[in-house]
Amino acid sequence: MDESKVLSPQEVERRRQSTQIQEKENEVFDDLKKETKAYPTAVEVNFESKGRFDTPKTLHFSDYKPRHLNDIAVSSSDSLLKTVCKILEELVVDDNVEFKAENQVIEELIESLIGIKMKFEGNAHTHRWMCNCQSDEEEADQTINETIINLSELTFTSIEEADDKLREKIKADLDALTDKEYKEYLLTKYKNKPLDDIESHTREVEAASNKITAPFYINDGKVMWGIKFLRLKDIMEANSYVSGIYEPKIKLIQNRKEHGIPLHKLKEKKAQEIKALQEEQGKVMLSYVEAMLLYSKDGVELTSQEKWKAYNEEVPRYIMDEVRKIFDNFRFGLNHEIELQCPMCGNAEKRWLQLSIDPRELLPVRNSGDNKTLPTVNELRGASRVAFYFGT
Repeated sequence: MDESKVLSPQEVERRRQSTQIQEKENEVFDDLKKETKAYPTAVEVNFESKGRFDTPKTLHFSDYKPRHLNDIAVSSSDSLLKTVCKILEELVVDDNVEFKAENQVIEELIESLIGIKMKFEGNAHTHRWMCNCQSDEEEADQTINETIINLSELTFTSIEEADDKLREKIKADLDALTDKEYKEYLLTKYKNKPLDDIESHTREVEAASNKITAPFYINDGKVMWGIKFLRLKDIMEANSYVSGIYEPKIKLIQNRKEHGIPLHKLKEKKAQEIKALQEEQGKVMLSYVEAMLLYSKDGVELTSQEKWKAYNEEVPRYIMDEVRKIFDNFRFGLNHEIELQCPMCGNAEKRWLQLSIDPRELLPVRNSGDNKTLPTVNELRGASRVAFYFGT
């Protein structure tokens, strides 16, 4: 036998390990190819929510089909959001991904629509807005301004960046507590999951343990309220609720006949009654949507009816003020300030785009109508002291 062809035990072991290493490298490469699968006809949207809710960290969307444009164009204001959710689910091209658009938070919806528009329509976007100088005008006489925005220049904030801001706020609030107050804070927060060593749980450790999650909790001194982020399905539910109450009332007015009154007078009377009902409907809609932010009461999850009842009868006003304050101070997603100048009065003002943009603007077919912005939540009073809890 040729001894030169006989492998030493060391060489056999070296080759075996080399083969194992190569196999592992091949597995890693295959996994990497899966992770970086190319979708040349789709847009990649990396959500600032980082997968903390029900939407994956990343999704790929194709362009709208002609039938999608028709679906959007013929949708009523009541059904448009449901239509958009269905379309977004159809546009996702990722394999083996569970995605229900109705479970998106509003920030994720806006990021989805911006990504699709930038990829398939370009960066120029027409933002419609109304100056405060028009607030006293009759609705039919109000002027809607238009400003061109470059979508590629928009700024976004990740939920991880919002975490840092949250921790800074909590640390400052904890430092303001006395030792006794801090211990009471820990006992309240961790009453269902007591800490192993409360004495060693420093303010620094406590602050660092917090991150933006859903639900989070606010204590009003008697009840621990669980708060969640608003989902698109909550808005659809609110719309269905108020429509069921007010649409029959509006139809009754529209179909009502009155004798002995001129036709033009009757039309004017009906228009005023309908306008009053629509304003009332809008107020109830806003309240119902806000009630859907409630998640639980003392650890017990609430039904929609229980949320609505608790919102109207039990939750202290300052608690909802604090909720608004939290959402405003620790926002993620689109976080862009724009300066707008009214061509009518010349007034210039700055607005946060995420609070004023109407998602309908980002659709390939935009519904007609005035896009009115809601009042900012910055003016609302928040509760004092540390009363909300993340990370439990």
